[in-house]
Order: sequence, then structure tokens, then C-alpha cells
Amino acid sequence: MKKDTFTARGLVGRNQIILEEMWQEACRTGNSLSFRIASGSMRPLIESGNVVAVSRIDPSRVRIGDIVAVQDGRNVIVHRVIGKSRAGQHLSFRHMGDAGRSSKEVQAENLIGLVTVIKKEGGEIHLDSPRQVTGNRVLAWRLRLVDTLNRRHYRPVGRYLRMLLRPIWRLCLNFLPSH
Repeated sequence: MKKDTFTARGLVGRNQIILEEMWQEACRTGNSLSFRIASGSMRPLIESGNVVAVSRIDPSRVRIGDIVAVQDGRNVIVHRVIGKSRAGQHLSFRHMGDAGRSSKEVQAENLIGLVTVIKKEGGEIHLDSPRQVTGNRVLAWRLRLVDTLNRRHYRPVGRYLRMLLRPIWRLCLNFLPSH
């Protein structure tokens, strides 16, 4: 009999559906869930091995700069929201990892929740503090600018801007505790 395993790509095996239903139900009922991050796509704020707490949120309340958990096929992805769009009744988010070079769009139905706490070896980072909110918004706009240039095939300009904005990026990182 095949054992269930949790991998960086998601749960594999017969209990995947049960786990996903439990996860979604916990978020729907207002509870938060914690899980360990398996990739470095959100470095340096969230490192591989850090634990994040995810709480339920109404998709219409998600703001640019928020860090969210979304379902992408069989994977759960934790990324920063860099854009929102609405087409009729359908809300979608553009998300991107802080260490990433490209973004992806996801429908609001695939939103699992909002990351509220990052647990690192040295302590916890609560993302609802005014300092965190400001730093996260600035970082999101920087990512959005670079992503827009990359998607519009201005890659050389995007590279140049990354170089120019690197000091601002480092300044913003000073707003975020390094624990």
C-alpha cells in the first residue's frame, strides 16, 4: 500500500482531498492554520523552513502588498499580491514571490487565506503592524513595476531598474525585522 507523503509540490496519495477539505474548512470557520514553507520564493522575508500562519480573509479585502496562500493545482503557494483586477463578478490577483522574476494570476476562488504571522528561529513577525504593512506595500509596488516591464518585453529596462531600485529594496528590507 502506498504511503501519503507531503512534498514541496503538495500532498501525494489518497488523503490529498481530505487534507485540502480540512484546510479549506479551517479557513472558512475563522481558524488559522500553520505550515512550514518548502521553497525560497519569498526570500529574504520568508525563508525555506519558516512556519507561516494563514487566516481566513474575504477576497475583496486583500490589498496590494498582502502575502497570501493560494491553491495552484495541487500546490499551495505563498506569495505577495502585486495586483488585483475585476472582470464582471470575477476577482483575480496577480502574485509574485519576492525572489521571483515573474508573476502569475490566480482567481479569487483559489485564495486560501492571508499570511498573518511568520515564525522564524529568532521569533515571530506579525504582518499586521503598521511598519510591516508599509514595508509590504512598498515592496509590492517595486515588484509590480519590475514585473510589468518584464511582461511587456522590456527586460533590459527591467534589469536596469532592478539595479537602480536595489538600494530602495534594501531600505525597505530594513523596515522588516530580520529575526
